[in-house]
Amino acid sequence: MIHCKSLWFICTVLFGVVGNAQTSYEVYFASRDHDEYCRSVITDDNMLSFSILGKALKSDTASTLIYDSYIYKISSSGDTSEWHHEKIDTVIIFKEIFFTSDDNIIIIGTGWNIDDYYMPDKSYQCFYKLDKSFNLIWEKKYHLVFPFTQPEKTAYLRLKNGNYLYSSSSRPDTSYQYYTYVFQFSDEGDSIRYHLFSKDYSSTSNVSITYNSDSTKYWFHIKNGNDLTQSTIRKIECDLDFNVLSSQYYPHQDFMTPFSTKKASGNGFISAGRYWLFNDEMYIKVYKFDNYFNLLESIDLTEPDPEKITDPSWLDCIDSYYPDRIFVGGMHDRKGGFLNPEPCWIYIACLNENLDMIYEEYLGGDAYYNMYDITATSDGGVIICGDMYIDSIQDNERDGYVIKYDSMMFVKLLEISKQDSQRVNIFPNPAVDRISFTNITPGTELHLLSSDGSSILKVISRTYNPVINISNLPSGIYIYQVRLPDNDIYSGKWIKIN
Repeated sequence: MIHCKSLWFICTVLFGVVGNAQTSYEVYFASRDHDEYCRSVITDDNMLSFSILGKALKSDTASTLIYDSYIYKISSSGDTSEWHHEKIDTVIIFKEIFFTSDDNIIIIGTGWNIDDYYMPDKSYQCFYKLDKSFNLIWEKKYHLVFPFTQPEKTAYLRLKNGNYLYSSSSRPDTSYQYYTYVFQFSDEGDSIRYHLFSKDYSSTSNVSITYNSDSTKYWFHIKNGNDLTQSTIRKIECDLDFNVLSSQYYPHQDFMTPFSTKKASGNGFISAGRYWLFNDEMYIKVYKFDNYFNLLESIDLTEPDPEKITDPSWLDCIDSYYPDRIFVGGMHDRKGGFLNPEPCWIYIACLNENLDMIYEEYLGGDAYYNMYDITATSDGGVIICGDMYIDSIQDNERDGYVIKYDSMMFVKLLEISKQDSQRVNIFPNPAVDRISFTNITPGTELHLLSSDGSSILKVISRTYNPVINISNLPSGIYIYQVRLPDNDIYSGKWIKIN
């Protein structure tokens, strides 16, 4: 659903404002493994994005999942390369990825020895710094948690002095107590400070960390459901030594989870998350606060419907690069769980700085989508990433995706001669780590199959240049099928080599 008048205004004005080259791509990670926890960051010139992706390798026991962690580098044309983290007898799940002040990358994750997998007191936190070519600069490991298991949600903040804050909350211990810690470390990965919040200021989920408006205090935005007469979300204000100065509840009792709170590109703060009424209506709510955290504006996104639950993107659901382009992401008509056989929709809204709707999009409807992250880009566009599941072709596993839209939410059509307009090809062939398709239009169905006809991946293209990452498929002969929007079908063979 697009608000056409508002979209036309964007088309006629935005290119003069943004001024950067428009780039779009879609990348799908085809494998027989279980993809999850996808997050992305992008360079200011939009030429490179980096995504973390966890892959759970299915063992002989269906309930046992052994994780591998990957970082994918994606160019503006959708070309991909990867860094695979692997250590013998070790399980690592990446949680955060961000750029440093010197334009390198920091990755943070949670690890276990494989024999201690998910044991409460055996986990540790892993910190890595890499350059953009995946050369490891340093690696550190810290046992930051006491009786914690895998954290529900993590948060980070780049400090003005060049250091970093990392914070996480635990699942409850045996006495049902939640804990929240904050860890400060240097650009060299050295430990500077560690603080454990008392139970009065701990949380079930650590949503975000921000500075206050003049960067003299820390604001921890946490979920705490102990007082049902208040909103479940609080802002805890601390000095730079982590002494608690004040505590303030968010507006509205039913604002369940602000999955993201950030400083706005102009002034003030923006926050978005799940709003859940007691009659089971669930939708996305967005707030705009001033510099002192007074509520200025709010908007409800998607039409409340008890039969159609709308969830915000799991990890980050709001972002802005320009003050008048605030992006909000989520999942519409979501039935619950991660492997539901019924399809749902990716939801993206674009708002101005007063939270007025510019346009909204419902994408998909062909698979069961989870969205984890949304990132605004300097060309006025947006990156979304997550995983998807199609019950009819996937064996209890999900495939990751990263999709970059330009400022108009679609890719400009390249000039194609009439002679070539009916030809659909796959390249390169043979392929090592990725395949691309020529002459694809939005709405085209792409289907990859093994040589025995077993389905591997089935997606609906949303751009003109889809790229599928096939690096985790074994070498061999495969089949592709392409169904165009006019129902013309093309098929052929392609070869995967190592």
